[in-house]
Amino acid sequence: MSGSYDSLRLNGEESNVDSLGTFIAWLAANNMLADSLENASGSSIARLRMQDLAGADFLATVMHGEFKVEHLADKARKFVEDYFVSGSYEADFNAAEQKFLEGRSVERNVENAWLLYDEVSPFISQAFHSFSHPPSKARVTIAKILQFPGRKR
Repeated sequence: MSGSYDSLRLNGEESNVDSLGTFIAWLAANNMLADSLENASGSSIARLRMQDLAGADFLATVMHGEFKVEHLADKARKFVEDYFVSGSYEADFNAAEQKFLEGRSVERNVENAWLLYDEVSPFISQAFHSFSHPPSKARVTIAKILQFPGRKR
């Protein structure tokens, strides 16, 4: 499969700089980028992992503003399709960003990008864990039985 998941959009309400940059940073931190990207841009990825380079800046410079299928390791592709493409990530990002922005006046810089990342990354990690370890059918059945409402007397 080839193609683009998303492109960097810089202006106004449609801007996805922070959300897409945060997602790319999480993918890098969790070794989900393709070996070819790792080999070609190792020093930039190292800076990203050390939080010396913001995810959005990495996306703009190294990935030329395009988040493509070929940027991902095989193990990441299905997760990205399940979580990112479905819109679940956007909902999680918006919730975390709203919490992050409460009572703050925030300018866009590397430090604030990483503070926002700290709010968002647990959502992504939980989603990845749920994706990687789906509940067994027996657990789902037991959970349904335990949640079944009792009869009213």
